[in-house]
Amino acid sequence: AHVYAGAPLLRSHAVPTGDLLRRLDGRWKAVFVGDAAMHPAELLEPNGAVDPWRTSPTPRVQWLHRIATHFDRSVWLCPEAPEDWDQWPTNRLVRRLFPMFHLSVDGLTDAVKALVGART
Repeated sequence: AHVYAGAPLLRSHAVPTGDLLRRLDGRWKAVFVGDAAMHPAELLEPNGAVDPWRTSPTPRVQWLHRIATHFDRSVWLCPEAPEDWDQWPTNRLVRRLFPMFHLSVDGLTDAVKALVGART
C-alpha cells in the first residue's frame, strides 16, 4: 500500500506506507479525508483495490489499523452527513479505528481539537 503526495495518485509521488510509518514517529498526526463508504472487499480483502494497478496483498483494513495504532492521534473527516454514517458497514469499521468528524467547519474544529487538544 502507498500514500500519495497528490490527488492524481502518480506512481512517481508514491511512498510505501511501511516506509512512512518507519520515518514518522507516533507524535505525528494522521488525517484522512473522504467517505468510508466502499465495497467491503476494498477494505477487507487482499488486493481489494478498485484500481488493479494499486493492489496490495495486505488488506487495507490492516494498513488502517497499523496507522491508527502507530500515531498517538489520528482522525477521519467524512463529507457524508453524520446521520448516514452507520448506513455502510465499512464506515462503521473505520469508525472503530478512527474518531470520525463531519467535513464541515464545526467538524474540522472538533477534529483539530482531538488532534492537538488536551487529553481527556
